[in-house]
Amino acid sequence: MPKSTVEFINTVRRAIPLFLVFLFAGCQSMHGVRGNEPLIKSPPKMASFPTKDQKGKRSRSHRPLLIPGVVGSSARLVLTPPDPLDKPVTVNARRMPVSEVIDLLAAQGNVQVDVRGSLDKKITLFLKSVPLRVALQKITEQAGLIYTYRNGILTIDVDRPVWKPYEVDLVNIKKSVKGTISLNMSVGSSVAGHDQGGASGAASGPNTSEVQLESVQNPWQEIEDNLKAILGLEDAQQSGGGADRVQVVSPEQLNALSINKQAGLIMVYAPSRLQKKVAAYLKRVKKRAKRQVLIQAMVVEVQLSDAHQAGIDWSSFQVTNGTANQLSNTYPIHIVTVNNKLSQLFNMNLGIKLLQKFGKTKVISQPKIVALNNQSAILKVVDNQVYFTTSVSTDSNQSTTTTTFQTQVHTVPVGFMMTVTPFVTDDDHIELYVRPNISRILGYVADPHPELARAGVKSQIPIIQEREISTTLELKNGETVAIGGLMQSENSDSSNGLPGIADVPGVGALFKSVDNSSTRSELVIFLRPVLVE
Repeated sequence: MPKSTVEFINTVRRAIPLFLVFLFAGCQSMHGVRGNEPLIKSPPKMASFPTKDQKGKRSRSHRPLLIPGVVGSSARLVLTPPDPLDKPVTVNARRMPVSEVIDLLAAQGNVQVDVRGSLDKKITLFLKSVPLRVALQKITEQAGLIYTYRNGILTIDVDRPVWKPYEVDLVNIKKSVKGTISLNMSVGSSVAGHDQGGASGAASGPNTSEVQLESVQNPWQEIEDNLKAILGLEDAQQSGGGADRVQVVSPEQLNALSINKQAGLIMVYAPSRLQKKVAAYLKRVKKRAKRQVLIQAMVVEVQLSDAHQAGIDWSSFQVTNGTANQLSNTYPIHIVTVNNKLSQLFNMNLGIKLLQKFGKTKVISQPKIVALNNQSAILKVVDNQVYFTTSVSTDSNQSTTTTTFQTQVHTVPVGFMMTVTPFVTDDDHIELYVRPNISRILGYVADPHPELARAGVKSQIPIIQEREISTTLELKNGETVAIGGLMQSENSDSSNGLPGIADVPGVGALFKSVDNSSTRSELVIFLRPVLVE
């Protein structure tokens, strides 16, 4: 055999073991890939929960979280079965018994039905491709039934009355606000007389105007009346334990109403159809009654300068999206409103600065008050000034004369009073009834009764100046309104002269000077209602 052939054979023999080693290693690598790992690896694990072995030590094995939307060995696809009540059904029933209609719906919806009570009433209903729940609602409304669906079983039952409680958080209080605005343009005395029966009467002049305002707020009584109307209890007999506890039962014993005002609890005995109406009504009542309005007010008196004796020029308050309106030429009451976007810039302090160019300003009051929706709130900052009225009676007989004095105490409030009643609409507008009143004492006048003068008794009665506005406004949330135009004039006299000589009659006028001055002022009221969320 040639030598070259022998060397080739020896080289192949030496390479065969090395080739077998590489071949075996390659097989092991392919086997590991196929047995332990997928060809396409899943994304890296985002989070894992460590576990413990039996000895309490932490194990290296982890349980991966299932990440929705990730394709991999840990992904799971969960399918939610459709709701049987959403399956479309068709109903063509003309004076058909309810039991037969329910059987048709159960067959179309593939649901099991549990019927309780009699279903002999006939109905007429035509529906095409509507959800099963809609068809059931229509049928139960016509036939006076109720339905429930639990654990795959549709239960049909007669809508029997049941007791159901409702909680209403309202203060048990009845509030009555009364006010009178009177104006007497005539000067004269009333004429009183006595008839044979001893009755007396009085006649007043024809130039008298009077406006009476009354607001009665009794929310519990209104709720009771409305629930009676819903339940058909208008003509029912009422019984119970007083005004704080009311129980009403219909003559047919079908529906009943029990109200505990102290606990804020209402019990209604009625079928499900009426219970839904009661729940919807009370929900709207509680939503509206719980709304609150913060009312910020500022009363400013402007002593007009000589250049503005005609009053404040409200046209200078014109701003973008604002309004300035004069309500009447005869009674120049002005209203300036600024919208919500500018209300932060046009605040009350800025309003005072704008008023200063018309004269000296003085803040009389700056109250803030919070009121519930449609509930009157009263703010009163006054001094109760005391004055006395004295009556004199004389009793004479043959020998002596007896004079009797009777004194009666009176109080009159002097200061600032304001009554506000807000009402919040569905679009968050605020209807505001406001009645501010400012009063002060200008002086005193003596009672001119002849008997008092004869007895040397002086009874001083105060002269009260009163400025008042009563109006209803509609504002947006956070909108500022300025009400002005209440004008008044004051005359003052002062004299200077030499003491003693100036008081001598006739020649005293030569040694003194008299200064007569007149000042005009205007009252401005700023209001800003804000909803309290």
